[in-house]
Amino acid sequence: MQGYFYAWSREGRFAAINHALVMAAREKAGREASPTAGVIDSQSVKTTESGSPRGYDAGKKTKGRKRHIVTDTQGHLVGLLVHPADLQDRDGGSLVLASIRRRYPWLRHIFADGGYVGDKFARRPGADRTLEDRDHQAMVERSGPIAA
Repeated sequence: MQGYFYAWSREGRFAAINHALVMAAREKAGREASPTAGVIDSQSVKTTESGSPRGYDAGKKTKGRKRHIVTDTQGHLVGLLVHPADLQDRDGGSLVLASIRRRYPWLRHIFADGGYVGDKFARRPGADRTLEDRDHQAMVERSGPIAA
């Protein structure tokens, strides 16, 4: 069974299934199939020494892994990337966005918190984090448990 899981993961089968489900759910809700706006956030999770590489997230004082999650504005999972916790949000965020670019070419607007700064993330001049942004972040946080 585990062999199938790894083979299908490498093939991108799970990503293709998720993509089809996101498109169908959006169309059923009366939305365009491909999202134009999304939300990105990260979570650091404690892990043991076994398994994948891990790092130390100094901001959250957590030794383990970090997952970057991108959802559309409806809360559907669009992208996910897991890496050692010592990778900064701005670096991990650009990696997860690059990984979904081919599947979601119309995704143009990303709501992000203050951790996503730097040259790779442009911010509108004078833009403050609004209540709407916090509501979008809550969608990512409600996206459910995902094993790291």
